[in-house]
Amino acid sequence: MEAGSAVEQEINLNAGVVHLVSVLAPGGRPKGGAWFYIYREEKDEFGKPKRVQVASGGYGAERTFTVPAGDYIAVVTLGNAKAEAPIKVEADKATEKVVSLNAGLLKAITEESGSWFYVYREGKDEFGKPKQIQVASGGYGSERIFTLPAGDYLVKAANNNRSATTRVTVVAGKGVEAKIALPKQP
Repeated sequence: MEAGSAVEQEINLNAGVVHLVSVLAPGGRPKGGAWFYIYREEKDEFGKPKRVQVASGGYGAERTFTVPAGDYIAVVTLGNAKAEAPIKVEADKATEKVVSLNAGLLKAITEESGSWFYVYREGKDEFGKPKQIQVASGGYGSERIFTLPAGDYLVKAANNNRSATTRVTVVAGKGVEAKIALPKQP
């Protein structure tokens, strides 16, 4: 090689492209606001499986990553919904994976601004007695939208030491409104 001359060298990264798309339900339109992760599974020092994060990014409906060829797990989160799917990446190829969150939207509404909203699932404690498990909260307005896994929930609105609760069912790919009437102030 002579001084000042250019050398061209090809490097094979043995990588492929993964395009992830988030949807609330199978067949649905891409849903923005999601965060995307790609993990590979390895064994720890004791031979137990552990996940190692390879890539992450998002706050959109889609995200593209370039990763080494291999088997991975794609994880998508949006609000309180989370889903994962296995993916196989081949060198010099593109792979698209649509990940369904099996989730819907809950719009909690009350007539008063400054309200705070709580979302609960019904469960059982360690003794088998009924228990409410908080899964989401937010507010200081008259409405709040939550992205939640499909299922049954209790929605509570609270404002100035007053509160009320209603039941609602969230359906994957759909929106549901929960109108909550707070008791009048004394």
